[in-house]
Amino acid sequence: MAQPLIPQYKQAVTFPIATHGIGVILENRYYGASYPFNTSTTDQLAFLDTAQTIADNSYFAQNAVFSGIGRDLTAPATPWILYGGSLAGAQTAFSVKKYGDILYGGIASSAPINVVVGYPEWYNPIQKYAPQDCVNRINNIIDKFDALVAKKHRVAIEQFKALFGLEALTDHRDFASAISDPIGNPGFYLSNTWQELNWNSTYGSRDFFHFCGNVSNIDAPKEISDVDYSLSHYTNGEPWVGLGGYAGTQNQSAWADITNSGSRSYLYTSCTEQGAYIDSPKEGPSLISRVIDISYEQQWCTWAFPKGEYNKIPPSPDLDVYNSFGSFNFTADRLAFIDGDQDVWNELCYHSPIAPARQQTSDLHPELLITGAGHHWDSSGILNVEAEPQFIREAHLWEKLVDTDDYLELGDSHEEAMRKHRVGDPVKALRFADRALDVYSQGLARFPRSFDLAYNKARLELEKATDPVLSGTLNVPVMSVLQQALGSHHYARDLAPTHADTLFNMAQVLTSIAEIIAEDDDADDSEALQKIEQALEIQSRCFELQQATFAKSRLELEQAMRETAQHQVPQIEAGQVTADTVHEPQNLSQEEQWVSIEEPVTAVTLLETIIAQIEALSALCSILNSSPESNHMSTTTLSWIDSYSVNLLTHTLPTLLDENRQTLESRLSDVMLPKAIFTSNYLELSLRLSRIDVEKYNQELDTTFTQPGLNAASEDVLLASARALLSFNSALADLNSVTESHASLRWKLLVDAQSRLSSVARIPNIDKHLVATTHHLRGDISLFLQILAYPPDAHPQALTTTPQLLKHAEVYYRNASKLFGSLGRSKGEEKITCEIKGAVVGVLQQVTINQAAAGSSSGQDNSGTKIGVTASTDQIELALRSVLKSQGEQRVRDQIEDMINEGLLKDGAAKSA
Repeated sequence: MAQPLIPQYKQAVTFPIATHGIGVILENRYYGASYPFNTSTTDQLAFLDTAQTIADNSYFAQNAVFSGIGRDLTAPATPWILYGGSLAGAQTAFSVKKYGDILYGGIASSAPINVVVGYPEWYNPIQKYAPQDCVNRINNIIDKFDALVAKKHRVAIEQFKALFGLEALTDHRDFASAISDPIGNPGFYLSNTWQELNWNSTYGSRDFFHFCGNVSNIDAPKEISDVDYSLSHYTNGEPWVGLGGYAGTQNQSAWADITNSGSRSYLYTSCTEQGAYIDSPKEGPSLISRVIDISYEQQWCTWAFPKGEYNKIPPSPDLDVYNSFGSFNFTADRLAFIDGDQDVWNELCYHSPIAPARQQTSDLHPELLITGAGHHWDSSGILNVEAEPQFIREAHLWEKLVDTDDYLELGDSHEEAMRKHRVGDPVKALRFADRALDVYSQGLARFPRSFDLAYNKARLELEKATDPVLSGTLNVPVMSVLQQALGSHHYARDLAPTHADTLFNMAQVLTSIAEIIAEDDDADDSEALQKIEQALEIQSRCFELQQATFAKSRLELEQAMRETAQHQVPQIEAGQVTADTVHEPQNLSQEEQWVSIEEPVTAVTLLETIIAQIEALSALCSILNSSPESNHMSTTTLSWIDSYSVNLLTHTLPTLLDENRQTLESRLSDVMLPKAIFTSNYLELSLRLSRIDVEKYNQELDTTFTQPGLNAASEDVLLASARALLSFNSALADLNSVTESHASLRWKLLVDAQSRLSSVARIPNIDKHLVATTHHLRGDISLFLQILAYPPDAHPQALTTTPQLLKHAEVYYRNASKLFGSLGRSKGEEKITCEIKGAVVGVLQQVTINQAAAGSSSGQDNSGTKIGVTASTDQIELALRSVLKSQGEQRVRDQIEDMINEGLLKDGAAKSA
């Protein structure tokens, strides 16, 4: 169903509704019905200038009387907010800056605040965003015409002009100006151009696209397509493709007279103050002939406005009239700038791509660039804002930001768009996330005590840093986003110290920061341990608050049920049975709707907090396991982990499950898998600290992933258990004295892990990234197995299968690299890691072949090749040449060092790398 349109002046309707005010449409002098004279001679136009125009705005606001209102609405006692688009946008900005003590504020849409004399950039958005087949053909036609002009090929030029019926125009500039009209004439717009496009076709025109359709029509009638070849003999037989469609638009130049018209008034402003003569670019492709220059339009000014008795135009526009207000550094309190990135005038506006970067610290100077919008598109609309296209709706919501709920509503709108594009277009999703964060930040600058704004900002920053899709698209380190999120959570917690969700999210931020620190070989792991311990303390506090709220809610529910039962008994005895219904208020205001949103604490909420604590404990154990130098701290920390985990896993969790069995039964696996992962990490730490022996570790790990509530055949359990087996192998490899029994056990663990990963890969419709991960891990396992061939306690099977194991590793890494590469930029680092690992395996394979050949030539038995010979520099460089070139020597060296540290390589096998 079509939505009712707002006739011509949208903002005069929506602003009064949004601000509970009155809308007034004030016509600019010398436009519409507001001409002071019957004609527009140079003398009569003397009062058309910026100073008098903005004085009109101030004067009107101070003196307007509205019949039927019955009260004084004059400024400054009543806040007056100006809105203007294009030229009126600049005048709005100038009015608010000049008369800020009278006018409360304004919105300047597509306002040219930095003017220049020549403005060839007008065509840049068309060159970039218009249909490229059309643009390219026009570029080529212009190039050919300019080449004829440069060669002074009079006959060909006259023939070209005749195609348009414009052979009478002897000045090449007049001709070039006339035929450029469908795109955008340097002085007058006789037809609708790119500037007149609009998101709502009722307000705009499609003439530009009809014109482009003619130019790029590959199935044009013969009488049209023949024109393309009519001048080909002047360009070495090359046809003027699209010329027939271009010539089909018969446009004549129109010169000004003194008749009152908006175009004449606008030309006068351009000649005297605004400038921005639309000339051709000095270099690169052009949509208009290069014979058009600044002098051409200045000549029009001279002809159109000859010197009068009292007034004359300057020899060149007085740009200081506009630019003295601040140019790109323009600022005024309570003035908002809003622009479209596809607007032909945008390079003169606040959001110009050549404007300097700005640091705004106050919400008194808001600004918005609408992606995909043209010339003051926000000024058009429909009464039902919710039915508008999202990018326009968001602009309109932004323009009426009055209180915290407006900021929350607009931020939520951006987040909704983020979720919509999250899968299909991660870059766009991230852009919407950043827009939402900007809105929350602007709201906080205005309402610094708003907890809802602070919480939403902190929550979204955490999501931006931890969501795999969003974080994979970041152009900054994840750590910097997490640090920002941590600061935002501190701010939100200060506003509401007992808000459980804030505490929960803050602990997640700390845990994520700790994990990144732990992965950095150059970082201090003690900082990571400190962050994890802080996270656990905060989670513990969060759980206490949630428990109290849950208990209170349960008591209130039980009390309500008792009262309901007591109320119903007399009615039943009297033969009256009625349904007791809860009456919700039907007409909540937007403010009441926002305030009423408060997530209840349920048994599931408590379970999620317990899971978060278990995962934090796992991360703590994992950090300690990877930091042998922190063993002096580990014993103390292990005791603390014992105390914390015993209470959590043997008391708190069982109690919650027992008391809410029906509610939590379907969520049992959600907690049992994190619990199993924690147990495996805890066992590893206990072995490394000699708190348990290998046999105890092996026995306990055997049963860890077979607990009730776990599906041993699920991909998550299989992957987690395989990782646990790999951790056990690493712990055994790090023991000071490796015995044959350990080598046999390690072989068994690795083969078991390999089998479980194979089972994961065979699961139907499995996630592509998970498949790539299994290939990566199976490549690692193949190297771990091959490492067992090294003396002094080499495993027999490893000795006899080294070539096969290396081949398997090479295949797994190659497949993993391809799969990660197919997943896009977010998985680029994983792709590179597998690529380098595969190249290193190639070196080892070559060493194996060389050793086998050497053994054969000397008559030795090659049934058990041992990789004990260091690869030569030549071998390394030859095998890694391509990967060194693509990734750089340091990146390759770092990866080889990581492989040695992880136990995938023996130090001597790659020291020349």
